[in-house]
Amino acid sequence: MNPGHHIDYKQLRKVNPKTARLTVLSYLESVGGNISRTAQVFGVNRSVVYDILKKQASGDLNDRSKAPRRHMGQGQEVH
Repeated sequence: MNPGHHIDYKQLRKVNPKTARLTVLSYLESVGGNISRTAQVFGVNRSVVYDILKKQASGDLNDRSKAPRRHMGQGQEVH
């Protein structure tokens, strides 16, 4: 990729979040693991790249459910 070129990560995520993450990981590998360069090219913070690496390490690049997590208080049962 030529210097100054950018890939809109947010647009890629709208199409397919898992593929967007795979694209970031592929680019990261192609630049020798340079997280700053990868973040710059995709227009995201480095923390986003680190989050993608964490998802890769967990073995699941899919989005998490958007459903709210239910917290059950002490003594409550699931019906």
